[in-house]
Amino acid sequence: MREFKYQIIFIIYLSFIFVFSCAEARDPRISEDGMYLTENGTNYLPIFTDRWPFFKASRFINLAMWEGGGSSIISHIIIDTNQIYEGFAALELKYTNNLQGWFGIGYYFADLITHDNLRTDMSFYSNWNLSFMVKGPSNAGTNLTVGIQSGVYGDDLKENVYTLSELGYTGSGSWEKLSFSFTNNSEIEWDNFVMLFHILQTSISNQFAGTIYIDDLYWWKKAD
Repeated sequence: MREFKYQIIFIIYLSFIFVFSCAEARDPRISEDGMYLTENGTNYLPIFTDRWPFFKASRFINLAMWEGGGSSIISHIIIDTNQIYEGFAALELKYTNNLQGWFGIGYYFADLITHDNLRTDMSFYSNWNLSFMVKGPSNAGTNLTVGIQSGVYGDDLKENVYTLSELGYTGSGSWEKLSFSFTNNSEIEWDNFVMLFHILQTSISNQFAGTIYIDDLYWWKKAD
């Protein structure tokens, strides 16, 4: 009986050591809620980037693809050293314009099981910024928009969107860094947030034809 008692105490002791070790093992760069990391005085929420391979957000972020009509091949991952800005992969969006369809992609908070939209309180991030690298033809500048979104389509959708040209895109054929700030944006309901990034055609009648690449996509803010 005494031996059994000692075994129980030893197991409890090992469990305590294991839990304590796991707590100590948490990377100090990662926030307590697991939603962002801090590096060199800046906070980052990675979305699609290989800069921080050790990081995975505590909330599930899913990639949505939308298309209607037409013949399109969109949003597949390429492994091509000629078309990658950093890391191992870039997003390639290719569309053939036959005036029959539209397309877009977006990264959104999702339920881990159903992949349905997961409304999330992101009030803490309302003064952050979004940055990404893009490469493509000049006609993408006015025909494609990027942005963020609260709510969902057909219900309580609110967006903050810009054409690529409004963010300084030139379509030079080389990688270009584009950014925009969330500050002074009255449209987004931050306690009802859904979409961390999307890129869409501006309209059915103003269609984009060609291939565009997206890489190194993240939110950021200088640490307080």
